[in-house]
Amino acid sequence: MESKLGKSDICIITGTGIKIDLKSFTKKKQINYSEFDLPKPTTSSHKGYFEIFEGNNLRIIVANGRFHYYEGLSPSKLRALPEILCKTDPKLMILTNSTGGLDPFFKKGDLMVIRDHINLTNTNPLIGIDSDNKFVDMVDAYSPYYIEKLKESALGLSIDLKEGIYVGVSGPSLETPAETRFLRLIGASCVAMSLINETIVSRFFGIDVLGVSIITNVNKPDCMGKIPIEEVINQASLASKKLSILFDDFLLKNDFNKKRT
Repeated sequence: MESKLGKSDICIITGTGIKIDLKSFTKKKQINYSEFDLPKPTTSSHKGYFEIFEGNNLRIIVANGRFHYYEGLSPSKLRALPEILCKTDPKLMILTNSTGGLDPFFKKGDLMVIRDHINLTNTNPLIGIDSDNKFVDMVDAYSPYYIEKLKESALGLSIDLKEGIYVGVSGPSLETPAETRFLRLIGASCVAMSLINETIVSRFFGIDVLGVSIITNVNKPDCMGKIPIEEVINQASLASKKLSILFDDFLLKNDFNKKRT
């Protein structure tokens, strides 16, 4: 089934409300998830199709929509999407998601490059996998090299790119004020219910990962208000324009075939 996608240089997975528009690249093809042995996304803003872009000697596969622990899927189903992408042999897996900010200095619409993560989902996509390589070393789970390259693009574009630690929880309920205080106490900068799954699978296949979170709201435990999903989607959609510009520049300015130092 991987042959339908062919080979890739870069793979991107989008999160809730996020749409990546690569202006400097040409869209060549769109393929629905239904053509693969993938479950149907149950979250409405996760559309369930691949887009293939080409340009600048790069072939880029964008997966529009992902699967979450809260959808009740087994570890094998949770690793299916990133596994399909990893088998296209990319040099880099770029993961995005929409998150609640925990850092009080963050604001709606900020972009945060992920330096590290904390897995509080109470599960792992490699559970049950038949491989001696399942004990994946998660040191430098997010490539320090590509983090610096993305920061260089952000600086050149005058985009305020935050940097921090992402914490993943199982969901689907949102955090209580007490849970928010706890997550801040353990060093998390933002929180959501996704992305860690794909990071672990990508590292299992030996593929470098770059993660970027859109801050759709900021959780303030002493004055927390309700966070409608419509607001999350709207904020993610607005910030997608800035994120697309950043990715476009990053993809144009870096040689992904060059040996990293």
